[in-house]
Amino acid sequence: MGIGIEITERKRTEEALREADQRALSEYERLLERVSILSQALGTSRELVHIFRALRDFAVVSAPCDGLFVSLYDPLRDVRTACYGWGDNQEIDTSQLPPMPVTATGPNSIAVRTGEVVVTNDYMNATRKSLGVIVGTDNGLRPKSSLAAPMAVMGRIVGTIEIQSYEAEAYREEHVTAMRMAANLVAVAIENVRLLHQESTARATAEESNRLKDEFLATVSHELRTPLTAILGWSRMLQSDSLDDEMSVNAIETIRRNAKAQSQIIDDILDVSRIITGKLAMELDPLELAPVIEAAADVVRPTAEAKGIRIETEQPAKPMVIAGDSNRLQQIVWNLLSNAIKFTPAAGKVKISLAQDDLDAVLTVED
Repeated sequence: MGIGIEITERKRTEEALREADQRALSEYERLLERVSILSQALGTSRELVHIFRALRDFAVVSAPCDGLFVSLYDPLRDVRTACYGWGDNQEIDTSQLPPMPVTATGPNSIAVRTGEVVVTNDYMNATRKSLGVIVGTDNGLRPKSSLAAPMAVMGRIVGTIEIQSYEAEAYREEHVTAMRMAANLVAVAIENVRLLHQESTARATAEESNRLKDEFLATVSHELRTPLTAILGWSRMLQSDSLDDEMSVNAIETIRRNAKAQSQIIDDILDVSRIITGKLAMELDPLELAPVIEAAADVVRPTAEAKGIRIETEQPAKPMVIAGDSNRLQQIVWNLLSNAIKFTPAAGKVKISLAQDDLDAVLTVED
């Protein structure tokens, strides 16, 4: 009888082990099925909120989960930023939560520092030194257990996932495995969204750059063509010998004025190129401002007179001397006056005044 009882007990033990192995295998197969569903959802997600909702659906069927909290990690500032919250069957607005410093304590901080899943069985005591936030309606209950899983891509921590439970000692090894797998998948999905956003931003920037370049080329072409048209037109009339002496003098003056304007446009374009390449040089010398202003006004005066616009200058009686580049200053004044004349109606007035304010020289152009 003793031998028979021993064999029977061994068979029961072996059968129990087989049943346990079968349960473990079945549970693992169900986990793989849930992971597959999560992977499919993440693969089609193009927004972070869709990623986090797919994670939530996975968490509530894979582990005890009364609340879920997702934060992204900024290694430069060493802080976590809340980006998704869910608890008691409702989503939580986390946009107003402040950044959370990563410290030496706290489940999420430890998960960031170590790259390992952290299970806490005395949650309120373990987090008493950390910033506590009640999200959603306070139902009086407090988490007793938590599981914090780091999200990592190629060894780089991108954030943490924390699930919480009102149960004590709620999390077992299978829950750790499930959430570790989910965290790795979610980390890749988040990185993909970031890359897609960067690509979209770069494409928009390139398109805007191309548009601005096209507008610049169109503007430059127009500005170059305007004086060139006048030069070609008056030069043909001079060649035709159809102009009297007075008109010939006027034609030569018009050609000279437009050639000078075109030269100025070309200089401006070259200056833009020098600024972009960092090769724009400034030659600072003591100079009097009044002659610079008069020289710039003389350049645009013919254009103003053609529209019947008067250019008035107002300068102090005492000469004003500053350290500057006369060519660049004249170019600045010329551009200001050109714009003023361009947008001033016919028979209008453009006033340029120079004044002193303590140690500063103040130049004002009014149209």
